[in-house]
Amino acid sequence: MRFALRLFAMPVLAMLAAVALGFLAVRFDSSPRLVGLVTYVRYACGAMSVVSICTVTYNLVRVWRAYNGEDEDQCTTCGMPTTRKVGRYGPYFSCWNCGTNRADR
Repeated sequence: MRFALRLFAMPVLAMLAAVALGFLAVRFDSSPRLVGLVTYVRYACGAMSVVSICTVTYNLVRVWRAYNGEDEDQCTTCGMPTTRKVGRYGPYFSCWNCGTNRADR
């Protein structure tokens, strides 16, 4: 459950925010002062939706590649994808699933 939240929470929340902003844009359409802003809000909603879909697709591809053993940066504990980070003591890998860290040698 925690793994799914890490992967899909931000893209899903961004998609829901885009939908909510789209509904607000419809209400702004009737206001004479905000008519010029409505087109920009609609473009922002479309851009947020596209970015959310691309992020979910990227995460699913990384998990699928790790499941098939094709991912180059896999966790040594659980075999899921990792993210390379740079910390205080140098670069390291952090697992998406279990959260373990290992040094980048």
